[in-house]
Amino acid sequence: MAARAFFRIGKDWQCNESELTALIGVGLIQLLSLRKQVEEESITPLDRRTLIRIRCLVMLYKETAHRHGSIALARNDMRASRGGLPFMGQTPIQYMVRQGLKGIVETTRAVTGGLPDLKTPVTELFNQSEAQA
Repeated sequence: MAARAFFRIGKDWQCNESELTALIGVGLIQLLSLRKQVEEESITPLDRRTLIRIRCLVMLYKETAHRHGSIALARNDMRASRGGLPFMGQTPIQYMVRQGLKGIVETTRAVTGGLPDLKTPVTELFNQSEAQA
């Protein structure tokens, strides 16, 4: 279900494959394999990091769609350059693509004012990704 939601968001935000691979944190072959699994309805379980990425994207998607009243206006908002922190002239999608999990977390906080409720704290994963960078 999470993978299906991810591809729906990607379609509605008009993301290309390069953006999708960056947003979900996998390579192109893995992305294409996941898309095939969704189409065949035979999805293997996703790892925790991937689920956290998708959960944040779902939260962003719902918030912007609710705020703007339509998916098209929400897409335009996610594709519009923003000043100030954390975007500094980038679009939210560009920022998330360039910054990875850190960017997804920061964008979710900036746009929605919070983070999804998760058993594993997002800040713990955020700190791990910072240490690896």
